[in-house]
This record gives sequence, C-alpha cells and structure tokens, in this order.
Amino acid sequence: MCLIFKMGNGISDNYEEISLLFETQFWKVHSARKKEDQMRVSLFHLKIESFQNRKDRDRFVSSCMSSISCIRRLKHPHVLTIYEVNEDLKTFGFSAEPVDAVISQANNFSEDE
Repeated sequence: MCLIFKMGNGISDNYEEISLLFETQFWKVHSARKKEDQMRVSLFHLKIESFQNRKDRDRFVSSCMSSISCIRRLKHPHVLTIYEVNEDLKTFGFSAEPVDAVISQANNFSEDE
C-alpha cells in the first residue's frame, strides 16, 4: 500500500513508492525509492502529536539536528547514513539508508549487544 507522504520543503517530492514501515514513540518511518536513481531509502517523519507543547518539540528537534549534523560527517558501516534533512521545526524529517526496525523492537540481540 503506497501513501502520499509529505515531509515538507520538497524532500518527499524526490521519492516514490512511499509506504509506512513502522512507528516508534517519536517517528513514523516509511520505505521509499529515490526517483532519480531508484535507490531504496527510509524516510523518518517526526510525529508532532508525540509532544505536549511546542517548546518540548523544538528542543527535541534541535537536539536531533545537532546529532544528525555529527552523524552525517561519519562514514561507518554501523552508523546510519543520512541523505537529506528537512530542518523545519514543524515538519522535521530526514531520509536515510533503508531500515527495517528499530533496535528497541528487535528481538535477535543478546544482552551483551
């Protein structure tokens, strides 16, 4: 099932075959394909309804933007690769390499991992 998904500021305009994969406390994560080269990606969209007020949301988004800025400079096979970011506080989201689940929902890790 494909959904029309807008992250704002044209980020989702670059993608097609967008469908919801899963939701977490703060994120809706969709799978998609980049129109230009058919590369598979995941689109992370902030769930605004997760926040009781604007101040909490803005603080969370600022923290995420700072973290994403650091992560984008790293190139490591165990660190999520982030491609595009929408930094608008109301429609914050980003595209990244494909993911299937969040670590907190995965059951195949040992206690040491």
